[in-house]
Amino acid sequence: MSRSVPGRLSVIAVLWLAAVSAGAAGFDCGKATRAAERTICEDADLSAMDTQQSRLYASLLAAVPSDLRENLRATQRAFLTERNGCQANTPCLQSAYLFRFHELCGIAKLYGLGCGNEGAAPR
Repeated sequence: MSRSVPGRLSVIAVLWLAAVSAGAAGFDCGKATRAAERTICEDADLSAMDTQQSRLYASLLAAVPSDLRENLRATQRAFLTERNGCQANTPCLQSAYLFRFHELCGIAKLYGLGCGNEGAAPR
């Protein structure tokens, strides 16, 4: 029996939430001005997702060849635009982080890097 994409994403999200301990956001919450940033700072799960995604992104920036870094930065800017468009909508933010994590994880695997919490999506 095959599951729908939303069903699969729900399972992955639950695994991700269970796999990563709560932590501070990957940015300075004292400087949060956008609704999405404030929501992330106020929600332990979103904050942990942001931290995990930020760590993976930083690892990739260090690992990819210099000629590909600008492309990685451009995709990160696009992610941040999408994330900020969610404003205070927690399910939208969770979905944006989940998709970005899988995107970054796919790139990490190309360079022989782990994604953190192997086998589970990040929180």
